[in-house]
Amino acid sequence: LLDQARKTGRQLNISIIENRISKGCNSCAGLISPALYRDLKACGLEPPPEVICENYSHVWIQGSWKNFPLKVPPGQKLCSVFRGGLPSDRDSKILGFDAFLIKKLRQKGVKIIQGEASDLKISNDHRPVIRVLTKNGPDLNVECDLVCLCCGVNLSQTPGLESSTLLDAVR
Repeated sequence: LLDQARKTGRQLNISIIENRISKGCNSCAGLISPALYRDLKACGLEPPPEVICENYSHVWIQGSWKNFPLKVPPGQKLCSVFRGGLPSDRDSKILGFDAFLIKKLRQKGVKIIQGEASDLKISNDHRPVIRVLTKNGPDLNVECDLVCLCCGVNLSQTPGLESSTLLDAVR
């Protein structure tokens, strides 16, 4: 988005609020589809080999009575990546895919705010305002033009988040 804005001479500020910037292994892997891999590569965000957990040649469809493989098309890539720090049997100096993306996005000019988005309100001029609980400083109120919420599929089942004010505001 920033690259496209720059090409058209537009000034755009993007901030990402990320709570989990860590060096430890969170035992989490993510699957990158061939289409996503192609798009990441086109944006200069191709996952480096050290964060790739596994490359796959097939996807298995499992049914009640029959299983069958679907081949990954030639010239395309399907892989899983380590999300957090790498497992203990890997080089501890290398961080996972999330840290790789954050580093690349910082290089492109994205502001990374380390903290937890805890609330969403609308300002008097009808703009979203996100309250951010920071790790090492005062809480922030970040006023925006657009808010995108990206969270895990099991976020609503996370202990303590059943009645999150942020999730309630988004709902």
